[in-house]
Amino acid sequence: MPSTDYNEGSLLYPSVANADSATGPIITMEPEEFDKVIQKLQDLLVIYAKGGFMQAKYKYLFSHKGLYFFTKSNEPLSFPSSTQFIFAKKISFRESNSI
Repeated sequence: MPSTDYNEGSLLYPSVANADSATGPIITMEPEEFDKVIQKLQDLLVIYAKGGFMQAKYKYLFSHKGLYFFTKSNEPLSFPSSTQFIFAKKISFRESNSI
């Protein structure tokens, strides 16, 4: 049976934590457009990572209705209070079949 321990208040789903890749379309958005989407939704599970060399970069990914939404920002974004987070060391994916 998988562990159900929580880390830093984040809910950890083993299937998400062990995922190698998303299995649906990934929609890359500007932070302002991403913010408009997340402010309309409740009970989100957001995967985020912080990186960058000289300047911090924040990356965010969540799934809704079979689509994956992704953005990166120089500043942290704000989320509805009901949002749950999973911290990732890195968020990466291959950009293929882009329109």
